[in-house]
Amino acid sequence: MSTAGGVVFSGNLAGEMFALNAETGERIWSFRAGSGIRSQPIAFELDDEPYLAIASGGMPTNEAPIFTQSINTADPQLYVFKIPR
Repeated sequence: MSTAGGVVFSGNLAGEMFALNAETGERIWSFRAGSGIRSQPIAFELDDEPYLAIASGGMPTNEAPIFTQSINTADPQLYVFKIPR
């Protein structure tokens, strides 16, 4: 997901969420979830404050599109972060 502020948010099946500077590709933030990221990031506002939501875990191994190892079987989690302005 890219933002109007020039930040790109993403995640991977290894369980890492991260943000990149859209112009330079420099990593500007990261967070380790308990298991693989299973959804696209979603940005929203609440009371005029920006937030990022992203889910991890809860995907059985046989549904993992690339890996066959059991890397993404933890209970599903929804992480929500307040994005600084």
